[in-house]
Amino acid sequence: MGKVNFNKIPKFVFYILGLLFFIFIWEIIFLATDNKFIPEFFTCFWSSLELLTKSSTYCAIGHTLLDLLISLVISLFLGITAGTLAGFYQRLALTLTPIMTILRAFPTIALIFLLIIYVPHYNWYVVIMILLPIIYQSTYSGANKINSQYKKQLAIDGKRGLETIFKVIFPLNFTNMLLGFIQAFGLGLKIQIMAETFSYQIGDLGLGDYIQLYYNNVDYKMMMSYVLICIMISLLIDAINFFLKRKLNIFLKY
Repeated sequence: MGKVNFNKIPKFVFYILGLLFFIFIWEIIFLATDNKFIPEFFTCFWSSLELLTKSSTYCAIGHTLLDLLISLVISLFLGITAGTLAGFYQRLALTLTPIMTILRAFPTIALIFLLIIYVPHYNWYVVIMILLPIIYQSTYSGANKINSQYKKQLAIDGKRGLETIFKVIFPLNFTNMLLGFIQAFGLGLKIQIMAETFSYQIGDLGLGDYIQLYYNNVDYKMMMSYVLICIMISLLIDAINFFLKRKLNIFLKY
């Protein structure tokens, strides 16, 4: 009997196997806890599909994505600006290093508890503080490498300061900035939903608000149905990220 050549099996088959394993674990937990922990998977799945036929669900998705977009735009502006400048000015990089390290190390849940009471739209700040170090590091790594690689040539050409940043470093570093954006978007959605679950309020509701609402009402089937919608969106975003990274890698080879 010959050996199985896994390289010949399409990659999407392994992806589907991962999804099936996730469903298997879900069903095992359901059976082991006698429906006391989470409801049966397919019951929640069909319920989530039913929710996707309602306008209120799309309003919740839109509310969550809009808040995420606001935070992401601010994070991109701050992270790309700081990362590009730090890649060119090493003293600025040394100044920003401990700040970014602290932001990465700060527990997200503690950040939420600190901001939730006194800060309006606190979820914006939570997402920004989580995403900023990721975008900064991706931009800084590329900018620093480009600056080191072309430093002598730029000195010969007489280019200095902001002229170098805008005409050389910024364009050449675009791929690193794009990768930072791709990584930040998927993580940002998870942080946004988590922040919403702590800030349930009457009015426009995001996905996290609905999860918190049904948790408080002890309606775990509806709660997990919204969780499945969040998972579907995350899987879609991951698929888009994979496609973009693949296209970007092909582009970089040329």
